[in-house]
Amino acid sequence: MDETITQQVGENTLETLERRVAADADPGEIAIKNDTYEFAYRWPRQAAAIPALDAALSAMAERARTEFEASAAEAEADAKRYDYDYRRYASEWTWEVAADTPRFLALTGSQYVYTGGAHGNSTFDAILWDREGHEAKGPLEPLSVFTDVPALFEAASQPYCIALGEARIERIGEAGLGEAINDICPELSELTVSFGTSNGRMIDRLVLISAPYVVGAYAEGSYSIEVPMNDDMLALVKPQYQSGFALAD
Repeated sequence: MDETITQQVGENTLETLERRVAADADPGEIAIKNDTYEFAYRWPRQAAAIPALDAALSAMAERARTEFEASAAEAEADAKRYDYDYRRYASEWTWEVAADTPRFLALTGSQYVYTGGAHGNSTFDAILWDREGHEAKGPLEPLSVFTDVPALFEAASQPYCIALGEARIERIGEAGLGEAINDICPELSELTVSFGTSNGRMIDRLVLISAPYVVGAYAEGSYSIEVPMNDDMLALVKPQYQSGFALAD
């Protein structure tokens, strides 16, 4: 147990102990490789150290594996039936910590999947673990903590689009964007929504993730943009979750 982890403001003794145990816990993993498919599903030690969350992620991994195995087996059977080369399917899910505060553990998941085409593709997901009453609720979908999702998207849209434009210029340059710089800002409903923290105590920002093709060409890749929590966004957090959210510092 990592005794150097100290109790934070607003954190009770049990929560501090949980974070100390997490520092020494082993990450969770399911990995399978055979002639038909290759599958990996991983989650961080902070999640593995919470028994109920570890069990939930294990169940999610097994469901994903079962579905992927069936899809790969069907594709392999088709290849034999129609006499063409089968290219082994591959799927790799990786969950990472987006924010770890006394109340919440936010995880962002990325999946790379290859199903025999010219290249694979990436998708994203996010879950939120509430340490208060978590066993009854299970992992939360991040948008479920807000009272009005369209209003949230409206409040976050302008700062997101500005930050996205800056990120695109940094990645491919203004010349590469041409006149499209002001035209490509996706609907926030096309994005994966997660959370971030600037101080380790409170969630104070949204993390908005676009998969390849959502913004620009495939080669441009994905973008993860942080949008600091403003008054309008904070007002939309449901009362039962407000103690874990704050305005950005």
